[in-house]
Amino acid sequence: MAWSIAPSVGSISASGLYTAPASIASTQTVTVTATSHANASKTASASITLTPPATTVAVAVSPSSSSLASGATQQFSATVTGSSNTAVTWSIAPAVGSISTTGLYTAPASITATQTITVNATSAADSTKTATASIALTPPVSTGAVYRVYAGAASYTDPQGNVWSPDAAYASSSGTATSAVAIGGTTSPALYQSFRYCWTNFGYHFPVANGSYQVKLRFAETQYASQGQRVFSINLNGWGVVTNLDVLGVAGAANTALDRVFGVTVTNGAIDVGLVPVFGNPMLSAIEITSPAWAVAPARAALTAGQTLQLNAPAGSTWSLAPALGSISPAGLYTAPASIPSNQQVLISANSNGQVSTASVTLNPPAAAWTPIRIIAGGGDLVDPAGQVWAGDTGYTGGYFSLIPASVGNTTFAQLYRSQRWFYSSFQYQFTVPNGTHTVRLKFAETQFSGAGQRLFNVSINGQAALTNFDIAAQAGGPNLAVDVTIPAMVMTGQIIIQITPVRSNAVINGIEIL
Repeated sequence: MAWSIAPSVGSISASGLYTAPASIASTQTVTVTATSHANASKTASASITLTPPATTVAVAVSPSSSSLASGATQQFSATVTGSSNTAVTWSIAPAVGSISTTGLYTAPASITATQTITVNATSAADSTKTATASIALTPPVSTGAVYRVYAGAASYTDPQGNVWSPDAAYASSSGTATSAVAIGGTTSPALYQSFRYCWTNFGYHFPVANGSYQVKLRFAETQYASQGQRVFSINLNGWGVVTNLDVLGVAGAANTALDRVFGVTVTNGAIDVGLVPVFGNPMLSAIEITSPAWAVAPARAALTAGQTLQLNAPAGSTWSLAPALGSISPAGLYTAPASIPSNQQVLISANSNGQVSTASVTLNPPAAAWTPIRIIAGGGDLVDPAGQVWAGDTGYTGGYFSLIPASVGNTTFAQLYRSQRWFYSSFQYQFTVPNGTHTVRLKFAETQFSGAGQRLFNVSINGQAALTNFDIAAQAGGPNLAVDVTIPAMVMTGQIIIQITPVRSNAVINGIEIL
């Protein structure tokens, strides 16, 4: 038997073994012909269809999160890979505010309560591929001081008539010190003549209503005469806002006032100020927390080299960077530097008619290659229909596991939703990930109760509320139906901590995917 192919794409052996070409650019058909040696007029043929490698469509949305007041806008952009059709369809859930066909979201004219809006960008090429971003809508808050605390000393009334409360709300064992030296650079020198300090981490805890705030921290180095003898970092609600602060070095001299102002959006009912020693002991002279009429949004973000971030502030605001890493336009468009050799932070301040609000941006170097995390809560290793490996339950603290022999719909991977980790009180998962923006996908199915309202729970990611009074059956449309929730997570500490807290009955989770 003699073998031949037409067109001559690939190869065929004398024994009839066909080998496709190493590269296939487009779909085509090859005809294989077998000719009899005994009678050349006798032939038979078969056809082979050559198909190029399948492409996977992926969608990404920028920015991944935003915080807006009533009537404010945020422009989102979507990037589609894996298809020549880069169009997306924009939608929001719940339908609060509006989003245009170009991704411009407009907050409602009136916001009466804090709520989270999910922005969806769905690929026109593959409707199963959707990327999300979150918007925190914050109601207006009354202006004025919420707290003024004189750290390390008794009450004080400044020259403007503002009353500063005696030192309170501090946590952990710490000490105080006072000095009668003259303080330069301020009209309220007494505020800087005392301070609270500690050789380990310490901080302050202030209960507040959810909303946007301005936090002003005051310092003066009255103990040391040269730089480098006291260096510390500052966190606000767990987020790093200043790294390696040397008060004397930044102020330029000892006994000189130094103020640092930050914007913070509160979703958990408190403002926590943390001070972390790097060399020597951290210190703090006074704390002022006010409810401004506006705040820079978003209040924090993480970027890699060359990425941009649109910041929102009142029209006409003047912008500044500390330190001068990257650049910012008069309209508030920040561009990260082209090269980031190590993790750094930049404070971006907006000044509107003398009121200052600040955003903190973490600049991350290129991330090392890592493998996405896929966990079966309460179960063992599994392989999903796409060939992806899901690891057995790991990374948890607390809770029990169960295997439920239920028939779960709305998924092609029902095995995942038949196992679960649950508990009558809070439990958590913790994973090590590269710094930057990640997508956290939480997987649920209600296999215990027959309908909505019988199980409610909350979920937080790295201390920030992600799901409130979550009802699996209500979200899925009934019991024994899979429902996935996608949440963007900005990581600055190399960790993702998912805490699950029951509200009614027990809390439960079936699977976790981190991309």
